[in-house]
Amino acid sequence: MNLKEYKTKLGKLSLNEEKLRDLYLRDMALGKIQGPPTGYASIDKPWLQYYGEESLNHELPKKTAYRYMYDNNINYQNEIAIEYFGNKITYNKLFKKIDDTAKSLQELGVKKGDIVTICSVTTPEIIYLFYALNKIGAIANMIDPRLNEERIIQIINETNSKLLFLLNLIHPKIEKIRSQLNVDNYIILSAFDSLQFPINLIKKISTKLPTINKNNTMNYKKFIEIGKNRNQIEEIKYIENYPAGIVYTGGTTGVPKGAILSNDNFNGMAYNYSIANLGIKRQQKILDIMPPFIAYGLNNGIHLPLSVGVTNIIIPKFEPDKFPDLILKYKPNDCLGVPSHFDILTKSDKLKNADLSFLVYPAVGGDAMNIPLEEKLNVFLANHNCSAKITKGYGMTELSGAAITSSTTVNKVGSVGIPFPLNNVGIFQKGTDNELQIGEIGEICLKSPTIMYGYLNNKEEERKVKIKHENNNIWIHSQDYGYIDENGFLYVKGRIKRTIVRPDGHNNYPLEIENVINSFDGVLNSAVIDIYASKYGNGHIPIAFVVMNQKMDKDILKKQIMDYCNKKLPNRDVACNIIFTDKLPTTNIGKIDYNALKALTEEIINKDKDFEKEVYHNYERTLILK
Repeated sequence: MNLKEYKTKLGKLSLNEEKLRDLYLRDMALGKIQGPPTGYASIDKPWLQYYGEESLNHELPKKTAYRYMYDNNINYQNEIAIEYFGNKITYNKLFKKIDDTAKSLQELGVKKGDIVTICSVTTPEIIYLFYALNKIGAIANMIDPRLNEERIIQIINETNSKLLFLLNLIHPKIEKIRSQLNVDNYIILSAFDSLQFPINLIKKISTKLPTINKNNTMNYKKFIEIGKNRNQIEEIKYIENYPAGIVYTGGTTGVPKGAILSNDNFNGMAYNYSIANLGIKRQQKILDIMPPFIAYGLNNGIHLPLSVGVTNIIIPKFEPDKFPDLILKYKPNDCLGVPSHFDILTKSDKLKNADLSFLVYPAVGGDAMNIPLEEKLNVFLANHNCSAKITKGYGMTELSGAAITSSTTVNKVGSVGIPFPLNNVGIFQKGTDNELQIGEIGEICLKSPTIMYGYLNNKEEERKVKIKHENNNIWIHSQDYGYIDENGFLYVKGRIKRTIVRPDGHNNYPLEIENVINSFDGVLNSAVIDIYASKYGNGHIPIAFVVMNQKMDKDILKKQIMDYCNKKLPNRDVACNIIFTDKLPTTNIGKIDYNALKALTEEIINKDKDFEKEVYHNYERTLILK
């Protein structure tokens, strides 16, 4: 039987047969029984050795996201679900707020299948809205308040949203485009709506809120009053793959796309975490600094913690420099962030002598973390009485958030971790279902119950990432390069679109170059991009932006770093020039903005022709030395 025939046979297994096979593979990975292994990660699943039998005896909940969260907490109604600037909201109060919101939505005519747009930061009202819409079968369309007017018009009209919930701070922007929006009612939200007296009064006095004088525009309080006399809520029953929310991709590979996430996607994520032995437990606290308009924020930041009974400490406006203050104030057990957020902790004088033993699951995601920073963070945590290691993960909007994770006990430096119990991962030749063997580099592809329902009105792009293999299983093709080791750990080499193909055909992986540069003494951070090799008419050449912790002679420093890289890397993998900068530009959620760096490089090349000459000189030296 060849590989494809074998995979086709595996694709026809029942759920119970899959469970039994996973238990067999687990014993094989542990050495309890002899193989033979096939050498293909998606078939052998060597990561199963890290999960107990109970984690593999799974059955996905067949419920709406609301009903899953509700049923998991119905017996714990006095526990704190949400904490918001001192306002502690129990599950009992959360359920009531959701019902009040659902009544008003139905009173305004929202019904099953309708799309309602929410344009705001995270507040308790956003959580009430998400679950209320889910309870009645409507779909939450989550958009970033910082989007430009043209994009807001496009998204709202494309989804035919009749209701728009918007943050008060962007009300003036919406007023400018009101005539171009097909919206029946506007409900204005404020970060002050759930603040307790007298803080709410002080805040409202110090901040001028917009005056509402239109019949179809109201604040959240008036919106809730609309449903007060309604007695009944028409809760929908569970339907497989029924849409629950829409979130938008970051647009790093083109125009942002609306990913439709189903109830099964949301619950698959929460259930995966609950059976993965990560140390996340009921009555812990999570510091939620992620915005609700990204999958990581809506799913990992809101639905996951509330579904497993973890108190959600909401921070609507996150300022990275204040991260140490938030850690000290709330002492969260769990927290989510991008690498740059955690790097701030290591530099804070406020945390110099702090006891961080309360941290159980400090999780990094959303962007690649270089090895020197990972090692520095682990030392920092250990020196502050914390037994946890920095927990890395890997995911995508199209996978509803995280799909791969590490933990304190299952952790390798440089790796993003292993698949969740319900997930599978394989390395394939780019854009094909031809799987590569363990240790080989190729495109990272994932199979999971969290795979998005699809892209909104964009089947062409959907077909590029959501691909049916010959065994009829659907896989997400990540457009990231990586490999899996013999123990099932995934290592990400970087975005395929970030991979630099030199004029001589050699591939450069920016993340590898960045890891070496960042290990040079005195380097705080680096980012490798490419410039087009116009001299040769094809290919691209890597250059590096470098942030130092001290000022030195740049020419001397550049030579020292390049000499260091030549010792640590093959000659053809060394950046061909270095630009020193005070800081690296970041996107709205803290990722390094590579597009901004490319624009800056073009400016430098236009002004300084010697810079480009040096790039070619260094490139040509590698041709001689190779």
